[in-house]
Amino acid sequence: MTDREIAVKIKDYRRKHKLTQEQLARKFDIPTITISRWERGKNMSPIYKRFLREQGII
Repeated sequence: MTDREIAVKIKDYRRKHKLTQEQLARKFDIPTITISRWERGKNMSPIYKRFLREQGII
C-alpha cells in the first residue's frame, strides 16, 4: 500500500466516524499536526504504519 493510499484510508476513517483531525488526534493521544501530515501522505514511517494497522485504520 502506498503512502497516498494510506492517506486516503485515514481521511476516510476519520470522516466515516465523523471526527475532526483534532478529535482523532485526541483519541490516539498524538499531535493534530501528525493527523494532518498523515492525511497528506507525509511522515509515513514504518512505526506509524504499524500503529495504524493495529488501530484497524489500514
